[in-house]
Amino acid sequence: MLSIVQYPANLRRLIYWLLAAELSLFTVMRSEFGYYLSPVLLYATGVVACAATYYYTRHRPWNLSLPQTSVSGRSSWLVIAIVAGLGMWLCATKVQEAIHNYLIQISSSDIIPALSIYTKRFLQHEEVYTPFTQELGYFALPTYLPATWFPYLLPEWLRFDYRWMSSALLAVGIAGYLVVVARLRESAYNTAILASLPFVLTYATIRTEASIFGFTVECMIIGYYFLLLTGILLRSWPLQAVALILCLLSRFSLVVWGPLYFFLLFFQESRQRALLLLGTVAAGILVFYVVPFMSHDWGLFMRVQAAYTDVAVGEWLHLNNQGKPYHLYNGVGLGNFFYRFGTGELVDRIRLLKKVHLVLVVCITLGAGWLYWRQRAPRTDYRVYAILVLKLYLITFYAFIQVPYSYLASVGIFTSLFLVLLVAGTTPPAVAVEGNRT
Repeated sequence: MLSIVQYPANLRRLIYWLLAAELSLFTVMRSEFGYYLSPVLLYATGVVACAATYYYTRHRPWNLSLPQTSVSGRSSWLVIAIVAGLGMWLCATKVQEAIHNYLIQISSSDIIPALSIYTKRFLQHEEVYTPFTQELGYFALPTYLPATWFPYLLPEWLRFDYRWMSSALLAVGIAGYLVVVARLRESAYNTAILASLPFVLTYATIRTEASIFGFTVECMIIGYYFLLLTGILLRSWPLQAVALILCLLSRFSLVVWGPLYFFLLFFQESRQRALLLLGTVAAGILVFYVVPFMSHDWGLFMRVQAAYTDVAVGEWLHLNNQGKPYHLYNGVGLGNFFYRFGTGELVDRIRLLKKVHLVLVVCITLGAGWLYWRQRAPRTDYRVYAILVLKLYLITFYAFIQVPYSYLASVGIFTSLFLVLLVAGTTPPAVAVEGNRT
């Protein structure tokens, strides 16, 4: 073990193997180790990968080259274009199969039917955020935030499948990832490997669970996060602002991590830029959510939050062929431990999980802020640190969520690809320096 931490090449290989194991446990090896061990291994490999990447990158420079116009720069883009073209063709073929095989029916999944109601209401100038009564066949509160349904105004207007729109937004996010790859100035071989990773993971995900692309639009959310991570690495505050607005207005899961990033940006980059970013994001939330929608019913937000517990109870009662809750025993979440070993009524176990969930994400964020503040100069590049914490935050958030839908977990899994870029772009020393204070 000492040789692993002493010699960066060994640690680098360990990180790559950990990330490969995590991606495999989510795709081709899903639930291979049983109901309880599989999700533990999935979560543990992600946590250890974050810790190892932190150790590898701390106190090390991480720099991108300027946009290349030289022969070497053009050759990198040529390699990326070839890999991306082939990858998009293969993935589009699998997406087409998923769209063909998964017919949109409320009895199978209400995600896309619900999105269609939002877009139709908006295009017909109706009140968007009113309860669903007859449209879905049952009463439901409107829980989707604007960035979840707003992109589907285009396919609703032009009459094409919503799932192509979500796939297109994933492609936009991958394009951002590829821009970072091009600026790493790796060899043609390494560039090809790095460029292929998002397409390999997408293909493997569809092969493992095509319903993620057939019944949900989660790849759109992955695209949003890819844009955010790209903006952080490129130091592009406009891209960060747009991506943060999209992430926050699709799910509030990012809201606890946000203050940490503002703290890092404020003290490590530019106070002016941090305040500009904060103001832009706040204005975006006001313009696209609070004023046009939330202000019509200020109590709706809290009613929706309360309704999530009722939804969780229903899902915990949704049993598979073995008589176990289907979504708790899908190999990606740790809620099954609370179901199996918790005490009290079902709702009591759900509330306990909810409390543990909140405590963990808050502690991760506060602990990460304290750890960074305690670092000895030169501190880890704040961009690298923010992405590492976000990766740990997301996998924890979705591992301990009340209903660990596998499509939700995919967001944290896909962010692992940026950890690969963090390792690839870090300048390693000859040997690790011993005795550094963490």
